[in-house]
Amino acid sequence: MKIRPRYGPDPLITYEGDPAAVATPAVRQRLRLAQTLAAFGPAQWDAPSRCAGWTNRDVVVHLVSANRWWVHSISEARRGRPTEMLADFDPVATPAALVAAAGNLPAAEALDAYVRSSHALADLLGSFTGGEWTMPGENPLGHLSISANVRHALWDGWVHERDITLGLGLAPAVEPDEVDAALRCAAALGPAFGLLLGDLDERGLTATVTAQDPAVGFTIEVDQAVRVTADPHPAAPVAVHGPAVDVLEGLSLRTSLELEPQWRWLTAGLERSFEVAPHTARVQRSRLSAGLTRMRTGGSRQRSLPRARHPLCVAQLHRCSNERCIVLGQAPVWQEDAVLKADPGRPAPAKGVLCQWPGPFLVPVLEARHRQADVVECRVDLSSMRRRVTGQVVRRGPVPSSTLTRAT
Repeated sequence: MKIRPRYGPDPLITYEGDPAAVATPAVRQRLRLAQTLAAFGPAQWDAPSRCAGWTNRDVVVHLVSANRWWVHSISEARRGRPTEMLADFDPVATPAALVAAAGNLPAAEALDAYVRSSHALADLLGSFTGGEWTMPGENPLGHLSISANVRHALWDGWVHERDITLGLGLAPAVEPDEVDAALRCAAALGPAFGLLLGDLDERGLTATVTAQDPAVGFTIEVDQAVRVTADPHPAAPVAVHGPAVDVLEGLSLRTSLELEPQWRWLTAGLERSFEVAPHTARVQRSRLSAGLTRMRTGGSRQRSLPRARHPLCVAQLHRCSNERCIVLGQAPVWQEDAVLKADPGRPAPAKGVLCQWPGPFLVPVLEARHRQADVVECRVDLSSMRRRVTGQVVRRGPVPSSTLTRAT
C-alpha cells in the first residue's frame, strides 16, 4: 500500500532524550551483523529468512539498499536540503522490487556491499556534531529529524538481523540500548502510519509501554503527530507490558502481541501499511498472487502464471497461537493449531510440535460445488510480513489421496 509522507517543518514523530544517543547502537548492530554474515556458508545464505519469500541473501540485499538510502538521505539533510524521493513509496512493494532487481547476487558480493555500506553509514554518523542531529531528513513517513531517521534505521536493522539469525538457530545479542531505541521506534510507527492513512482522528491518544530485560518505559502521545516521551507519564494507562524483546517483536509484527481493543491503534496502522492481518483476529485467507510473482523452486527462480480464481482460497491458516510461523524452503512450518482447509480431516499437530510439509509440495484447491481440484505448486508465506500463497496451477483433476503428506 502506498503511503503519503508528511513533508515540511512539522515532523510526524518526535522523541524526547539525547538525539545523538542512537548513533552508537545503530552502528554496533550493523557491524555485529556483518561479523555474523562473514561466517556464513552457502546453505546459510540461501536459507529462508523470517521475511516471507526472501532468503537470508535477499534480506542482506535489502539492508544494502537501506544503508545506501540512509547515507544519501542523511547526507542531503546535513546539507540543509532534505529530499522528497519517497512520495510513491510502498512499504511492501518497493523493497521487494529492489531486491528482485538485484537478481541472484553472489554471497560474497552481497557481504561486501553490506560491509561497505554499513561502514559508510558508520563513518557518516561518526562525523556528526550535536546540533546536526535535529536537522530534518527524509524518511518513508516524511521529514523527521536525522536522529529519528537513524533510530528508524536501527529498528529496521535490528528486526532484520533476527529475521536472518533466528531461522538458523542463532541467538543474536540483546543490547539494552539497541532494544530501548528500537522499541520506542516500533511503538511510534503504528500510530504514525495510522495518521498518514487517516485512521486516527487526531483527538488525542495516550498509552504507556513498559518492559523488562532490559527495563524500558515511555509514553506514546498522539494528536496531529506522535510524541515519544523519555519516561512513562504517571497519568497515562499502561497498554503494553512484558519482556522487552517480546514487546518489540510484537510491535514490529513479527510475533503475536495481545492488545485490548482500546489499544489496537498501536499496531493497526503498521498492519494496514504492511498488509498484515490483525494479530487479534488471526484467521488468514491465503490467495494466489496476481501477475508475475517470484517463486523459488529448488533454488531457481521462475515466473508464476496469472492468478487463478476459485470459490475457496488455496489454504486457510488458522491462528498460530505463539506466531512461530516461518517458511523453510518451499514448505510452510507452523505450530499448534494451524491446519489446511483443503485437508480438514488431518488433525493439527500437538502443542509445541513443529510440523512441516515437504517442499516443493502440492496443495489441492477444492471447488465449492465439485470435488475437483486444481493442483497448485506453490509456497505458503507465513511470516508476519506477508501471509499469502503464490504459485502456479500445474494440472486439474481429482485430488489424489497421496497429495498431502506430513513430516514431523
